[in-house]
Amino acid sequence: KRFHNARPQPRAPYPIRARKYFAVNDDPKVLNEMYLKLFGKDMRLTEEAKWQAVTHKSFDHGRQPYNAKLRFLGKKLLELHASFHLLERPLKGSGLKDKEGKPQKYFSLEGAQYQSPEPFLHDDYKNLENVSSTRIEGYISTARLLPLAKEVELHKVMRWKPAQINDLDRSGQDVVAMECLYAIVGAVALQKGGKIAGEFIDERVL
Repeated sequence: KRFHNARPQPRAPYPIRARKYFAVNDDPKVLNEMYLKLFGKDMRLTEEAKWQAVTHKSFDHGRQPYNAKLRFLGKKLLELHASFHLLERPLKGSGLKDKEGKPQKYFSLEGAQYQSPEPFLHDDYKNLENVSSTRIEGYISTARLLPLAKEVELHKVMRWKPAQINDLDRSGQDVVAMECLYAIVGAVALQKGGKIAGEFIDERVL
């Protein structure tokens, strides 16, 4: 499968403004070392997929295949598996019963406590209240996943063009790293399937 449909675009022979050069990695060996650290094994992704997953749209003015669609797919998969984790690992103090094992009290919209009939409760639903957009975002937030990106040195291999070469933090270096991590998840899912992608997410990311 091809990972892009972008066509090479012509470039003006002389730039209107002075170009600011920013060096990025072009060594496949360095790239493969990062993937080996991240995966823990050779996942046998194609070279095309490996490079596209770490290429931001700011690189080369978007003329190279970049990772926007892979990032979207990868983030959706992370949100899905974060929901599974929340269902399996309930937060403290959650559930249908309080600390003493008694059913929690439920109130109507007017603030009155339900008397009869009681709302239907079932043990299979006891962790559903833990799944919320806020908690899912917390599971896959930059603060939680950025240490993984730094550990495998993802910053060294991602291809991008910062707005301020002398201030990478303000240019969004960590944001780009997270997008590349999402895109790698998407690339694994696209080439290896949902089962292997799920194992990678559970074992190596979350």
